[in-house]
Amino acid sequence: MSNEFLEKVKQLFGSSSPAPPQVTRRRIVSTSVPLPGQSGIKRVRHLEVQRDTHPVWYTKGWRQDSKTPGRFFGEFRKGRNFYQGEIVKDWNGFQPYIERPLTALKGPHAVCFTAVREGYYRVHLPTPAQSVEEAIHAVELVL
Repeated sequence: MSNEFLEKVKQLFGSSSPAPPQVTRRRIVSTSVPLPGQSGIKRVRHLEVQRDTHPVWYTKGWRQDSKTPGRFFGEFRKGRNFYQGEIVKDWNGFQPYIERPLTALKGPHAVCFTAVREGYYRVHLPTPAQSVEEAIHAVELVL
């Protein structure tokens, strides 16, 4: 291959050097605008997107209690259903609690829910969750 051809390819598709570890490169192909004089080649542009550095529980809308460290509030989601919940760090890991999981109380995992007070249930996990993300994911699987 000639150097001219390789230079044109680099101009069209960008350089082949790897992106920095903090940046995700996505290639977007525009199928509507052909290059002048070349009907088979489409315009390609690269969009650089910064990776989100927030924890998963934060991006899912959960918030940490400012007065009590190790206590998180948010919503467990299953399909179109949303359930208010709380996750508390204790000596054994992270313990999830859920408010009024009506559909789950009628299903096969009903034994996983223990009433703590009116309308509030402790969720028993097969193994203690070692992170907030793990607790959220485990409860959403049970629902």
